[in-house]
Amino acid sequence: MVLDEGVRQQGQGTSPSSTQLSALTCRSSFVRATAAGEGAPGDLPAGNYRITDNQVWANNTSCPSSSGLPASGIGIALAGVHDTLVLDNKVSGIVTATASVAHGGIVIISTKSTTGADPAHNTVLDNTAHGNKPSGIFWDGTGFGNKVRHNNCATAIPTTLGWCSHH
Repeated sequence: MVLDEGVRQQGQGTSPSSTQLSALTCRSSFVRATAAGEGAPGDLPAGNYRITDNQVWANNTSCPSSSGLPASGIGIALAGVHDTLVLDNKVSGIVTATASVAHGGIVIISTKSTTGADPAHNTVLDNTAHGNKPSGIFWDGTGFGNKVRHNNCATAIPTTLGWCSHH
């Protein structure tokens, strides 16, 4: 099932995302000037998403949250999902506008504290993530079985994992 294909979105709160759904695809979309770009958020243990060939940039606005910190400065979010592929995306110019639940070009975080789940068995592969602050890739340290490989980026948090290469 294709959820988003060829979507062009600018200046809205959050981009297309799909909570509580599985086996969906988001590809060839252009998302700019939102709080969070493409997302795979997991209110339930959701997963089996495919986020491929998207261009996400300048998602720097702030969106309020009823369950904690707002979302701001997130390009692609893997929030508590499982078995999701993030492949061949271009994420740039992502900078948080306010304190945020997470921030970076590609973000891998848990939603367990808000009835969600830890991220598990996700793959982040062959993406380009430059000009994002604080990092091209951000991981909160939760979950298991997540693979991050062959991404072209300058920085990742945590820095010790060697997730960024410059090719």
